[in-house]
Amino acid sequence: LRDFNCSRRFGLAFNNMYIWNQTSNPRIALANIWVGLEALFGKRDDKRTTQALVSRISEWLPSRMNIDVAKLYDQRCDAVHGRWIDEKEIWYAIKRSESLLRLALIKCIEKDVTTLPDWK
Repeated sequence: LRDFNCSRRFGLAFNNMYIWNQTSNPRIALANIWVGLEALFGKRDDKRTTQALVSRISEWLPSRMNIDVAKLYDQRCDAVHGRWIDEKEIWYAIKRSESLLRLALIKCIEKDVTTLPDWK
């Protein structure tokens, strides 16, 4: 799956899974995690990007996860765009977002499939 001829999406997401924690800035850490999630689940032709992205992530994950992906995406936006975000809130968002990325990657590996085809 990491072979760029197979999926550049997966390779980028996989790389971000192990580099997100290499910064002391929690905003950058959260942004790096979401780069991985958006690599796996983003589509260029989405009319309403946020809603479509959140839906694809939610559908890919096991139902038992019970994670509010839309709220995490909002927290990602707050962090990335420099809006106020409480320190406890950003660390919660990092922890839960990292779980999303990790579980998505694990599912790809276990099933030997990518989340979406790469775009050209």
